[in-house]
Amino acid sequence: MEKKLTDFEGYVEVLARELNMDASYKESICEEIKQNLYDKYSELLIKGHGLDSSVADTLGSFEDPKKLAVMFNKLYGRNSNTVFSGKGKVLLVIISATLLIALSV
Repeated sequence: MEKKLTDFEGYVEVLARELNMDASYKESICEEIKQNLYDKYSELLIKGHGLDSSVADTLGSFEDPKKLAVMFNKLYGRNSNTVFSGKGKVLLVIISATLLIALSV
């Protein structure tokens, strides 16, 4: 169980370091990604996978955090041309995070 927390937290930490955007957007993305990691992990455990294989399979089903950050930075980074602002932009960030994860699975 400790390995899982370390690996998932490490993934999110790398992602957070690479995101070049306002703190509120970064936080929304990281929370969504973390939740998706734990959801996938739980799903694999329910299916009978072992702890270590569930961690490895979960991380393997997600895009590399640096590559994922590049995608988010293009959409929501400080230099992006996104026309949304405020709560609308945060909601769009969360929806996009979910879609990018779903597509990488």
